[in-house]
Amino acid sequence: MRIAVTGAYGFVGGTVCSAAEAAGHTVYRLGRREWDITTGPLAEPPRVDAVVHCAGSVTDWAPRAEQWAANVDGTRNVLRSFPSARFVHVSTASVYDPNRPTVMATE
Repeated sequence: MRIAVTGAYGFVGGTVCSAAEAAGHTVYRLGRREWDITTGPLAEPPRVDAVVHCAGSVTDWAPRAEQWAANVDGTRNVLRSFPSARFVHVSTASVYDPNRPTVMATE
């Protein structure tokens, strides 16, 4: 299977890449050096069967517009770049309020 991984140089994305490669899959690692997802769809995306989307902004300090560009518009750009691929969107525990328990959280 051919898999594109966004956020491939972060902790989660890097782990996904390593596990997929160890399982014998062809992995296309996509980080900010290869593609800033906020700028639009990837100009020449590789042909892949699946995308694991791990890229995004998780800082508490960025302006809302920057976080929106990365997390909402960026996700749209990833989807537009790989319209026929299976898509897995990975989030982070950083989206939860650290001062509020999230046991049995609904999303």
